[in-house]
Amino acid sequence: MKIFPWLLASLAFAAPKKPEPPASQELWSLAFPAAEPVAVFFDAASSSLLVSLAEKGGGGRVDRVTLEGKLDQARVARGEGRPGPLRAFGPQIYWISGPEVRSFGPNGNVSEGSVPPELGAPVDIAVGRGNNIYVGTASGALYRPVAGAVRAPELRGDPVTGIFLLDDTLYLLRGTRLQALRAGAGANPQSSTTPLCKSQCYGLERTSDGTWLTTRKGGVLEASAKSTRVWLATDARLGRPAYVYRKDSKEDFYVIPFPAEGVVRAYRHSRKNAP
Repeated sequence: MKIFPWLLASLAFAAPKKPEPPASQELWSLAFPAAEPVAVFFDAASSSLLVSLAEKGGGGRVDRVTLEGKLDQARVARGEGRPGPLRAFGPQIYWISGPEVRSFGPNGNVSEGSVPPELGAPVDIAVGRGNNIYVGTASGALYRPVAGAVRAPELRGDPVTGIFLLDDTLYLLRGTRLQALRAGAGANPQSSTTPLCKSQCYGLERTSDGTWLTTRKGGVLEASAKSTRVWLATDARLGRPAYVYRKDSKEDFYVIPFPAEGVVRAYRHSRKNAP
């Protein structure tokens, strides 16, 4: 077989392959002086972001931020305890403040109950139909607080590091494994778990295409049934991220808290590079 010189030359000088788009692209950042952002939540009802902040002088607050990264309303809520993650059901927002779960919105700012100290600190929260509140704790308990009452935990196991409610299925992140159970079905110790992370992960969000979003030491992870990858590599300490979904999924973005820097950053990423 003859190889013509002109063919060799054309191969040698072929146009380089177009590089893949970056996995993440920073859209904006917002600083919070004298406060540490520990969690962000996308409030679809108001099309805004709610940021849970630990104030340097003690206690915590929630600020409302626009999707363009501008402060919209400071101190939407305040609490004396260490602030944690927050969720919404309809127009009402539910927020971890110390051992207590507080709600604020059209129904006022009220206590929804506290987690008994023997169950450990509340780590994450989910809210379902009927305003049923589910709290995962550091001791591994799943607890449903009710104002003015002390209840037995729904479930025990390895420490809970994230929780997410989708329809009637409650997902518990227990360090490196994901446990799924039917919400409101009571204790189900036989519920199986599946691997999600190779090392301890914190926080749990789900994108419109079913990908899990979580964090660990070293960055932000995207995980699916096929694979897990580091979506954003960083040595910084991270808070609980938010996933913002839009009418056009190409416009979806993530919002990541950086507590030590006092900053939250929004990123858009390439769907082409999703796991």
